[in-house]
Amino acid sequence: MKTVTFTFGLLALALGVTHAAAQTPRANGETVGIQNYASTTAILSGEVKVGFGTVPNILPLVKTGKLKAYVVSGRKRFPGAPDIPTAAESGLPGLELEFWIGMLAPARTPSALVARLNRDIGEILQTPALQTTLLAQGAEAAPGTPAEFAAFIKSESAKMKRLIELTGMRVD
Repeated sequence: MKTVTFTFGLLALALGVTHAAAQTPRANGETVGIQNYASTTAILSGEVKVGFGTVPNILPLVKTGKLKAYVVSGRKRFPGAPDIPTAAESGLPGLELEFWIGMLAPARTPSALVARLNRDIGEILQTPALQTTLLAQGAEAAPGTPAEFAAFIKSESAKMKRLIELTGMRVD
């Protein structure tokens, strides 16, 4: 198997962005060697030819025409930029990674309080005004149950564990 090395920019520092590149072998079986280059300026100036970033950081640059977005790495298209295809739609199956933020509480928080917080936050997240604001900022609300979120975190942790094993990443 041949390794193709190229420099790409991280427009938002995130382990997941490296995961996106490392987990995406080309159709002919080549793998990607990674040289991180963390700079939006490097992408905008042309010093770096390709980059990965989160929608909230990238969308304003795409909307103003300063960057071109080729794919989103989520399972579905982002509603705030529906013309950008998913990686899978573009022939890159397996490139699936989403930026997410969640609400957490200490492990011993009473279940009745967790249920109330989940209900109240979920109701707020579903208001049309907040949904419109989030989409304009490159985010999308995805309320769910505490059990669904726990399962999601477990799944994401497994993905990151595989990435660490695959790349040999370590903290220096």
